[in-house]
Amino acid sequence: MRSSIKMYDEILKREDSRDKLALWVKNRRTSGMFVEPARDVQRIYGRIADYTVEKYSQRQAKAAEFLSGGDGWIIAHAKHDGGTVVSHESRVDKSSMTPKIPNVCTQFGVPCIGLTEMLTTLNFRFEK
Repeated sequence: MRSSIKMYDEILKREDSRDKLALWVKNRRTSGMFVEPARDVQRIYGRIADYTVEKYSQRQAKAAEFLSGGDGWIIAHAKHDGGTVVSHESRVDKSSMTPKIPNVCTQFGVPCIGLTEMLTTLNFRFEK
């Protein structure tokens, strides 16, 4: 499993950068989990940005919000690496004016699954 360094940055910019997720992320900064976007990933991100700005032009603030964080970068990395994006977001109707990770993934042919599906795929089990 890997993530974009842009997601690392987004998590640490939150109001409470001392929450459990932020602390977990900070401890993994140099683990190789968070990768810099290679030139090809940057090109893919550019296509995602162009699509998002065009598709959601009537809600420019929502498009800008989507592009200001790590979501587009996660999709670009997955597209480049043949990966799968894991997201809590749900697909929305194509006429929605709010960009959602699963919808953008679909547009770019990137698989997107929920947390439950990921845990099932990994045969994860909770034990006492």
